[in-house]
Amino acid sequence: MPTRLNRQSFMGKTLVTLLQGRARQEPTTKVYTWLADGDRESACLTYSDLDRRARAIASHLQSLKLRKKMALLLYGPGLEFVEALFGCLYAGIIAVPAYVPGSARENPRIEGMLHDAGCGVALTTADSLEAVSQLVARTAPKIVCLATDLIGDEGGEDWGEGEGHEDDVAYLQYTSGSTAAPKGVMVTHANVLANLKSIAEQGGFSASSVSVTWLPHFHDMGLIYGMLQPLFSGFP
Repeated sequence: MPTRLNRQSFMGKTLVTLLQGRARQEPTTKVYTWLADGDRESACLTYSDLDRRARAIASHLQSLKLRKKMALLLYGPGLEFVEALFGCLYAGIIAVPAYVPGSARENPRIEGMLHDAGCGVALTTADSLEAVSQLVARTAPKIVCLATDLIGDEGGEDWGEGEGHEDDVAYLQYTSGSTAAPKGVMVTHANVLANLKSIAEQGGFSASSVSVTWLPHFHDMGLIYGMLQPLFSGFP
């Protein structure tokens, strides 16, 4: 059984090198588990699973020549979002976390993000692909729509690892828009790693910690505290 290593031994300078280090040192360790009904485990990802899925999705995105462009991530609850997020990071594409609109009145927010960010691709799941494609077609018909859960793992062998830098923008976090139109905030790898380090130190997180979250992945706290902190601190 692999020894659980401290994050500082291989943290690296980006979220990509962080995951790669985890996948090398702790390949079979679970990092994410999805509880479909709040109690029953229905899916999980080990570090090597997530690294493999990220490589496969990244390879597909790289074939579309989208490096340094934006990808709108339209996902409901589940593990597919984190696979797509790291697929974008591995491909050097800036992720824009969002959600599948539950009603027509939510469409303007997503349409505004499409226009404001200048996205080159919209990523979602097979179950939501038709609805997402219709929404995107009305707003930005040239944008490619992809269901990442339909991308096979075999393409990961063609992934071309780029020269990522800590000052590269990792994702664009949009404000809630409760008092004005949502605004995108550029978050670099250095920004998010510094935030995660501070949370780990102040919260006393370690490999023996366990996290349970129901926070939306497209909100800042849900993404940082609920999704990226376990990966950073090395706990499930």
